[in-house]
This record gives sequence, C-alpha cells and structure tokens, in this order.
Amino acid sequence: MVEPNSFFRVAKNEIFGRFIIASKNIQQGQLIFKENPAVLCPQVGGPIICFNCCAQLRKLFFCPDCRVAVLCNPNCKSQFHNAQECTALKTLPLNHDDILSNPEIVTPLRCLLWRQFDKNLLENFLQLEAHLNFRRESQIWRRNRVNIEDVLFKLKILDENDLRDDVVQKICGILDINTFDVRQPQRNRLGFNQSENLRGLYLKAALMAHDCVANTHLAVDDDFVLYVHAAVDIPEGSPIYFNYTDVLQGNDERKRRLLNAKHFECQCLRCRDCTEFDTEMSSLKCPRCHKGLLRPKPWQCSSCQRIFQDSLIKMTITECQRRIEEFESPTIEALEKFLKKLSFTFHHQHYLVLEVEQNLVRLYSQASPSGKNLNRKIELCNKLLEIFRKIEPGISRIQAIAMYELHSAVANLAQKCYNNKEFGTEEFVKRLLAAETILKNSIKYLLYEPVKSPEGRLAQNALSELKMLRLSINNIQLGEKQTKPTKNKRKK
Repeated sequence: MVEPNSFFRVAKNEIFGRFIIASKNIQQGQLIFKENPAVLCPQVGGPIICFNCCAQLRKLFFCPDCRVAVLCNPNCKSQFHNAQECTALKTLPLNHDDILSNPEIVTPLRCLLWRQFDKNLLENFLQLEAHLNFRRESQIWRRNRVNIEDVLFKLKILDENDLRDDVVQKICGILDINTFDVRQPQRNRLGFNQSENLRGLYLKAALMAHDCVANTHLAVDDDFVLYVHAAVDIPEGSPIYFNYTDVLQGNDERKRRLLNAKHFECQCLRCRDCTEFDTEMSSLKCPRCHKGLLRPKPWQCSSCQRIFQDSLIKMTITECQRRIEEFESPTIEALEKFLKKLSFTFHHQHYLVLEVEQNLVRLYSQASPSGKNLNRKIELCNKLLEIFRKIEPGISRIQAIAMYELHSAVANLAQKCYNNKEFGTEEFVKRLLAAETILKNSIKYLLYEPVKSPEGRLAQNALSELKMLRLSINNIQLGEKQTKPTKNKRKK
C-alpha cells in the first residue's frame, strides 16, 4: 500500500510483522508524514483526563448533552469528544458515576464506541499488534479482566462473544504496545509530574519498526499533532525506524524494557555491540584488578578475564539509580561529589554518569556565571555532545539542546575573559564566532521542532539570540576597524 504523494509504503515480514519502508529516497530533514492521534489517553493507572482536550482536571464537569463524558469545563470545545461519540454514549446504560468509580474502563470504552460510528477506524486499529500470546494470563491480563472486562460486562457494554474473542484484552494490548509517550502542553498540566504525560496512538507512526539508532526524528506539538522527519538520508526500500526506548539508557536496560513492554528482543547494531559504538555506556570498572572494564554479557573483565554475576551488576546499578532518585533538589557541590564516587565503579561515560552530568549542566546554567562554572559547563557539554553524535546521529533533539547550552557558556566565558583583559579584541571575536557556529548548528536541528512546542519556542529564542550575537560581533569588528590608525599616503 502506497499513499498518494507518500514517502513510504507498508511491508510485512517475519521479523517486524507489518512495518513501513521508504518508497523513494528520502533526504535528511524531509517531512515523511504528520498525523493526528487516533487515541489519547492517560498512562496506565493514571487519572481521568478531559474527554475533549485531554487536560488534567482541576474540577469535574460533565458533557451537557450525554452527561457521561468528563470535561475540564462545561464549555470545553476541543476535538476529541465529538458529536458521534456523544451520541453513542447516550445509547449506553451507564452514567458518569460508573466512569468516575472505574477510571480504567474509559479508554477501552471509547475504542469500543467506534463499532457504532467509525468501523473503518476500528478495523485499522485492530490490525495493530497486540501480542496476546505473550500477555495471556499475565498480571496485566488479570488486572484488565477485573478492572475493565468484568465492569463493562456488568454494565452490559460487553457480551459473551466479546469476552470469548478477548476484545478488551486486544484493545489494551494494542494501546500498551503501540502508543507513544506524549507530553501534556503546559496549559493542560497541574504540575510537572511525568505521570501527567499521555499515551498517544498514531496509526501510521505505530507501523514504524524499532531500531536503537533511529533514522527518524519525531516531535509532537501542543495540539498533539505528530511530525516525523528523516533524521538522516533514508535510501529507497529501507525500513523507517524509530527508537521505542530511551536512547540514553544502556543496552541491558533498553533490552529489558523492550522485552517486557513490546515483547521482542532487539538485535540492532548498538545492542549487538558491547561497547555501544565505543561509548562504553554500559561498562563498569573491574573491582578486582581496577584496570579492565566489565561489559555485557557476560560481565567479564577485559583485563583479568574474571566473570561477575549478572545479579551483582544489577544490584550495583539499582543502588546507583536509587541514590540518584534521592536527590530531590540537588546542589552542584552534592552532584559533583556524587560524580566522583561513581568514578570508582562506573566507566566515565556510563549512562548513569551521563544522567548526573546532564543534571549538572542544568544546574550550571542556573548558577552564577563564574569562570569556573562556565568552564565546567563547557567541559560537560562537549563530552555529552561527543556521545550524543554516536548514539543519535543526524537531526537530534538532545544534540540541539546540548549545543544551545554550550554556545551560551562559550559566549559568556568569552565576555568575562575580555572584560578581565585576559585577551584582546581579536581573540574575543574569534570566541564569539565559535559560539555563533555552535548556535547555528543548534538552530539547524531545533527548526525541525513544531512551532507550538517547548523546543519550537526554544528555536525562536535561539534565533533572537543569534541575531543579537551577530550584531555584537559586527559592532566589535566595526569598532576595531575605526580605532585602527590609518597610514598617510605619500605624495608622489
């Protein structure tokens, strides 16, 4: 199947099932597609959200027509609780108390309503992978049976045939496996808790295969529209990939999450490389010889060859993660001290070390711009960027943000050193030009972010800063020319 004017078509094989491949050569930066969500819902076990705009609820209101749908205010006029859903809800033997007392039925119920008014959407939805064979009689299966199936059956919304065909279990499986984490826009949030984020199901995007080194860049705007750009050149016939996991996690952690949540074992190039492209993001220092590295798996020292039990490595990582989570409002001094402790156990580019260093960059951005602080921030940003370019090549959000932070430190340090007369105008301009180049590279990637998104707004700020930086450089260069003594021309 190829859509008109599309960059992709749907293929099928034993490894990926149904997936999409490039139907023509796609150049880096091209928009492959954009898509509205078929479903937006809370995280598993999360609170009920507004049926219409998906906002977190400050007060409870109900649709004035069907009296079942929960709204953030009685006049909410967004898009997701449409007239067809409203009419369908009115035909059911339930009221809003049934919804409030059984919040987990909401999303499966809304999908079931498509049987009444959008059978084509339901058909496309049910073609997605649910992995029922892996989930059957698991803990999540039993939870869905009690909290969703039994409730909907008692409310006479499901019948015996639905239970026999595992209709609800399939809907829940499809949502668990195929949805993307979607940020709530700031206008919809009550706080900054990650649990406030949503799950979004996008029918086209759900067909993208997984690779821990993606060839696409995904972004969602404040209206929940998903944009998929080519992060690198994609040759015709190549799978269109997205990384289902966190690129900043190590091999073991990513593999475990993929196996538990998506029910497959990743065999991509990064997962097969115990050094993770020479980043050593999963490597620990050998506690026996203190010379070699322990890489997965087996956890064997590269120097003394001793093998360590997997349980010992997991315990070490879990304890470190616990210590990191204990930092509620960390200080620079506390994190730097903790970083030194980690250096005895972990490779200096281990993903847990990188997590601490990213937090340090944020703190240094908020700290007083002393020479020491700025130099340290530059050191951290350069280190992170070197790793980010290996694990997320091409158009990259994490690269763009790191470069944005780096440019500001480089420019501020140059200004401070110039004011302190540590160097002259020529060196000052040279350093500002370096900051300008870094900022331009950051903007190059940020411009692929939707305008109505936090990163899109950062791109607009960066463009303003680039204009001011360029003006400053021009003024300094002009002033330098005007102050230079001119040689008198000799008369013939």
